[in-house]
Amino acid sequence: MCGVVEFEDGDGNLVGLDLHRSSSSPTPEAWISMQQAWGVEWKLNSVSALKAPLSFKLISNSGKTVVAKNVIPSRWQPGVTYHSVVNFKAKALM
Repeated sequence: MCGVVEFEDGDGNLVGLDLHRSSSSPTPEAWISMQQAWGVEWKLNSVSALKAPLSFKLISNSGKTVVAKNVIPSRWQPGVTYHSVVNFKAKALM
């Protein structure tokens, strides 16, 4: 699986992108760290099939996180772009 983060604002560069596979069990699965492939592209080397919906946790270089919950729907298709409106909180202007 490969993903592209097109834009993030308000808290510097991304240093981490984690993926969470939804689970029907009462105990949710752990976040899985993705690896930065090149620039804004991130990849996941996984031998098991991914079952959507999928959530992503973005981690900034200051350590802040933001979660795009279930941004990839259960009926996702490869090559389709999915959008989320979550973002880091903008820094206050003084």
